[in-house]
Amino acid sequence: MKNSTDLTQIPGITIHSLARIGNGKAGEIFLVNGEIVFKVPLSSDTSDELELEYEVLGALQGKVDIAIPKPLYFGTLPDGRKVLGESLVPGIQFTQELYEELSQPEKDAVFAQMGDIFHQIHSADVPRIKNIDEYDNNAPLADFYEHYTDTVKNALTHAQRVQVQKIAADFAEAVKADPVPVVLCHGDLHFANLNYDPVSKKICGLLDFGVVNYNDPLNDMRYFWSDTVIKMLRSYPGNIGANAGARHLFYCMCNLIEAARGDLENGGDDFINRLRKVIFQEPLSL
Repeated sequence: MKNSTDLTQIPGITIHSLARIGNGKAGEIFLVNGEIVFKVPLSSDTSDELELEYEVLGALQGKVDIAIPKPLYFGTLPDGRKVLGESLVPGIQFTQELYEELSQPEKDAVFAQMGDIFHQIHSADVPRIKNIDEYDNNAPLADFYEHYTDTVKNALTHAQRVQVQKIAADFAEAVKADPVPVVLCHGDLHFANLNYDPVSKKICGLLDFGVVNYNDPLNDMRYFWSDTVIKMLRSYPGNIGANAGARHLFYCMCNLIEAARGDLENGGDDFINRLRKVIFQEPLSL
């Protein structure tokens, strides 16, 4: 977007103070009057996620114990872009650096909390929400082959490429052999979308519900590797289905392949290095 968004155009909102607190490829984020977080997408073509987030947040109010934003405003700018206003969530953004400062018992407590957070979302008693992507057994493999391009393959050794194909084949067999439990998933639940209380050293809030979907619960844990997922699942009483190890390792691999492709195309190799390690890890075993 060439020019910053003029939020004075938002119908029905009187602005006393305004600060831009985020600016990325998805759009801009503003804090209005010190209490309302406004999300503004880059274009009207990318507004659907905001409408979905508004609906999902409304449905989840009072259904989860963790603090989540309250949907306060949903409207349209004169240029056709949707805008979403949400309440502030307590705490500060959780980061890898904050996590590394914790003692081992504190780290374990964070992952136990995360297991509970995952289960709360996955088991939330809400009506079926329309316009949310639905799980399809064929979709994960189709997405895998879409992102596993020559750019990624050429950065791997022959042995690594063989292992990638083995993980994909194991996943295909796993979902063919047993039905996958399908639940409401957050879709983007990693450290950056968690808020943290530095005093209690606990997670105190959950953000960004724009890519909520109905999916395999283990797909929601794709940002975390086997040892940490096992810690989460100790406080997760929900059904994760059979062949959990093969499914989770495949999702982790796919997440890194997608990130590695973009990384390599932009001259970086951080994610491809992580992919090389992850594909040879032991699948989670419960």
